[in-house]
Amino acid sequence: FWGCSSLTSIDIPSSVTSIGEETFWGCSSLTSIDIPSSVTSIGEETFWDCSSLTSIDIPSSVTSIGGGAFEGCRSLTSIKIPSGITSIGEETFSYCSSLTSIDLPSSVTSIGKEVFQYCSSLTSIDLPSSVTSIGEGAFYRCSSLTSIKIPSSVTSIGYWAFGYCSSLTTVICRAETVPEIDNNVFFGIPLSDATLYVPASALEDYKAADQWRDFGTILSLDDPETGIDTLPDMDKEEINAPFYTLGGLRVSVPVKGGIYIRNGKKVVVR
Repeated sequence: FWGCSSLTSIDIPSSVTSIGEETFWGCSSLTSIDIPSSVTSIGEETFWDCSSLTSIDIPSSVTSIGGGAFEGCRSLTSIKIPSGITSIGEETFSYCSSLTSIDLPSSVTSIGKEVFQYCSSLTSIDLPSSVTSIGEGAFYRCSSLTSIKIPSSVTSIGYWAFGYCSSLTTVICRAETVPEIDNNVFFGIPLSDATLYVPASALEDYKAADQWRDFGTILSLDDPETGIDTLPDMDKEEINAPFYTLGGLRVSVPVKGGIYIRNGKKVVVR
């Protein structure tokens, strides 16, 4: 169906087990598609530039998604990756400029090159504890990204991974060994105004490490004065959901104890 720009919908029968490369490439009028549970793989650039596609339900039977599969799906607002996926290929969601959230399963161990680049509506992301590496330019120019949680399992972060994420103000990195990072990982970010939270055991290591030390504020996750000691209990929630002071000021993460409003409820941060 390559380049069928007037195609609006299609019914895929249950006999289909795979969707090949570029199958719906450039189907710019396609608004939705139902993938049957018989499908186990989605090829490279399958939905490339399906600019009217607003949502898609990937069945749990799918175990592989090719690089660039959803690149340029500018109307796609959210997507859930099935638990069988272990890696997300290069540029899979690149230029999905309306994507505000994504649910990554605990089976994912690596995030490829430029996977979320130019996802300009993505505000926060909580990486699962299974992830060990973040590829080059993975979040390049995600200009609305304000916070990110990096799990303790991450050992390496690629070149320009967070380049020009100009709104990034909060980074929570739980790795007790400072991850190896390539050049310009945080390039284009006003790090002097950003806060980095790290394990107490590695606080001095981060303060001495190249690029990490450029954060304006580096605090311990275990210090009760930071208010971050409550965050491990929030793993089942969206870790970076906004807090509001009683005076109505929005904060990404409370930096001191007190009473805050979160999701319409009062919460106490110690």
